Amino acid sequence: MDGQPFESLHHILRDLNDERIWVFAEWVGPEYAARVGTDWSPNYHGMLYNLTDDAIQMCDRRTEWLLVTNGDNEYADSFFATAASQGADADIVAFDFYSRFQRITAPSCERFAAAAAPPLAGPRPGPGGLCKANRLRWCHTDLGANVLRRSRFYDEGRSFGLQRSGGLGLGPAHADGLLAQELVQAGWRVKRVADGCHFSHAPNPQACAWGGGIWDDREVGAAAGSSQGGDCLTPEQARWVMDNDPNAEQVEISLTQDGAVHAYEGVRPVADFRVSCLRRKDFASAHVWGAAIDWYSEYCADDVDVAVARNWRAQSARARAEYEEQQRLAAQEKTATKEEL
Repeated sequence: MDGQPFESLHHILRDLNDERIWVFAEWVGPEYAARVGTDWSPNYHGMLYNLTDDAIQMCDRRTEWLLVTNGDNEYADSFFATAASQGADADIVAFDFYSRFQRITAPSCERFAAAAAPPLAGPRPGPGGLCKANRLRWCHTDLGANVLRRSRFYDEGRSFGLQRSGGLGLGPAHADGLLAQELVQAGWRVKRVADGCHFSHAPNPQACAWGGGIWDDREVGAAAGSSQGGDCLTPEQARWVMDNDPNAEQVEISLTQDGAVHAYEGVRPVADFRVSCLRRKDFASAHVWGAAIDWYSEYCADDVDVAVARNWRAQSARARAEYEEQQRLAAQEKTATKEEL
């Protein structure tokens, strides 16, 4: 479903010559455009999830596992074997994953950094783990990171397109996280895979580095009205930024990684995996880092960052209350002065 046709899709599937892969439906036209300007079209995600639910109903009833994902995501060769081996006593196999939303309330660029360690082969975790922790709730999971037991999904009449907000006023674009919460609350058995990053949610800094790109983490929070979590730039685009944005700086960070599993074709893990990262020079200021915390709140903070996020919001609330009290007293004083005159 898109505003532009995917003209080579059928040729790609024909060349693969795999009867398990087929096109369920194609909705192409300007009325299905994903975005209006820079914003998502109001009904786009709702229609996508409804179409997905229709496709799921066509699955062979003997199908054991269900995975729904986006076309730009990538999976390690070990993903499905891991899901099968880990899922014997589970209804959901939840994978930790590479994501631009890793530690989203931590300082720009530093949120992806591995903990200090000697340059030896093996896992390079950060404070929050090897990659983004899959907590199976809104803001802490992704559509393509969870493998669901199809029989239970079908028997319970579950769907992605069902209108739900999780009490947070969220729309259809957030159906994946809200459904995950719903399944956990309903008692679905969970097996979390946290010892490897078998899934790469595009774009993210790890995949950006694998492809020779430079990560742009300047506008991660509400300071720019953005909630997209950063972007991958070509070296040419990054040079343009550094030449034209006096507030930008470029740093190099050693990325978190699992050290063995990878989800990018033709690239092997290296011991000290680095990426150049752009951020604002005032990245630690209240109107950059603080704005990101205010935008995402402690609800979206990684477990290791919750205390910092709560402390910041408490300080902000006190400062706001003090400012409002000062304004009130100033107004009273001004009124009293006028009355005396």
